[in-house]
Amino acid sequence: SLKPYFQSILIPIQKGKVQASLKSEHLFVHGTLYYTNHIAIKDQKPIERFQFQAHQYGGLTHVRVNQNIDLNISSKESKLKLKDIDINIDHLLQYINTYLSNHKEKSASTIPYKLSVEGYHSTLFYQKLQLPSLSYHAVIQPTPFALTFTTHHDRGEIQGVIKNHQLVITGKDLSDKIIKGLTTLSYLHGGSFSFTAKGRVDNFQGTILIQDTLWAKNALYNNILAMLNTIPAVLLLKDPGFNKKGFKVQRGVIQYHFQTPTLTFENIILQGHSANITGKGHINFQADTIALRMQIHFLESLTNILNKIPIAGYLIFGDDGSVAVTLNINGSLYDPKVQTEAAKDIVKAPLNILERTLTLPFKLFE
Repeated sequence: SLKPYFQSILIPIQKGKVQASLKSEHLFVHGTLYYTNHIAIKDQKPIERFQFQAHQYGGLTHVRVNQNIDLNISSKESKLKLKDIDINIDHLLQYINTYLSNHKEKSASTIPYKLSVEGYHSTLFYQKLQLPSLSYHAVIQPTPFALTFTTHHDRGEIQGVIKNHQLVITGKDLSDKIIKGLTTLSYLHGGSFSFTAKGRVDNFQGTILIQDTLWAKNALYNNILAMLNTIPAVLLLKDPGFNKKGFKVQRGVIQYHFQTPTLTFENIILQGHSANITGKGHINFQADTIALRMQIHFLESLTNILNKIPIAGYLIFGDDGSVAVTLNINGSLYDPKVQTEAAKDIVKAPLNILERTLTLPFKLFE
């Protein structure tokens, strides 16, 4: 019977028409249903009209909906194929939990133990994250819950496993559009990104690798730029690397640790053409606050004019005549205060050492 598959997911049905016929143990059902749906989205709106055709025979059921959704159901597995349909994963998981609770007394043979989802030209929404993809494949095991997935994005891809409340996820060669949907790095423009994440779902750590991007157009950058423009040593530089257009990052590494609601930057190293940046700190998303210590090492030599620069405790002068500025950043995430601080090394590990921590791909749950 199709009834177990229509329960929960099609409630409450607003209106519709269904016709069924039985011929030589073949069950044919077709019709149109209208109901409030929170899982499937098209053109940024939840789909409310479902025109479907279904055929059941010998324990196998095939359902086609709106010409771009295909569902094949057997006693142990369901296969869902989508095209140009966005999916809200939060509501999908809610449905799975509701379905299982409504059918927990039934034998395992009547409930699909695995759901395989194949999607094309689709965006996946999960909590505040969004992941637009050219294609993806996911396998969901409802009980105990486990999720394995691969998503494709132009030349990049993301692979992941979530099982026993643990996750391992790797992403490689991703665009700024993809990384903005997954992280707080909305102020980076252009470039290529790779990342790893490993740990508990609410407590994980990893590394982000950055190449050829522009840091600009956010309050943190603007406030740092304003502070640098008050420092005489920086004003004497021909090309400090910071301007109104932004700071060009040639390559960089961020080591992070996320434990709800705090994102900790254990190490930040960004290399530019005229300056390098190191830092560490954290963001509290519940309070919308940031606390970050940052050191900017300008690569241009000031050897010939060092005697003209006022000596300040927040400046470090290298043997080659270069200068570094240490900054303390605190306050609102949307308008942090930037102050100079007594100079000291913040991150001592060189960039190439930190890059080695980014191993792609992980061996997923050996």
